[in-house]
Amino acid sequence: MPGITCALLGVIVTSVYQVWVGMKQQELDVDALQLLFYQAPISSFLMILPISLSTSFDKIPNIWISWSVLDWAIVFLSGVFAWLVNISIYWIIGNTSPVTYPF
Repeated sequence: MPGITCALLGVIVTSVYQVWVGMKQQELDVDALQLLFYQAPISSFLMILPISLSTSFDKIPNIWISWSVLDWAIVFLSGVFAWLVNISIYWIIGNTSPVTYPF
């Protein structure tokens, strides 16, 4: 039951977010990159509190020293791919509609 609840909440939140992105792009008459440019710093700022709370509950091991170049490259590529997914969300919704994004 907890898994079903999390899945349903994920679908609902994603749907609301996609519709909101489409509405804001039309309302502000901006393209995908312009909206993402203004949204990303706000999102980063809003995440400071949850991140600081989570680090106070978790003990982070000192693994940074033992990471290889390949490990750092994988972390960097993960960030690049996340950035590309974000841009694709804004680009697809901006050029079509929120309904077409999941397909």
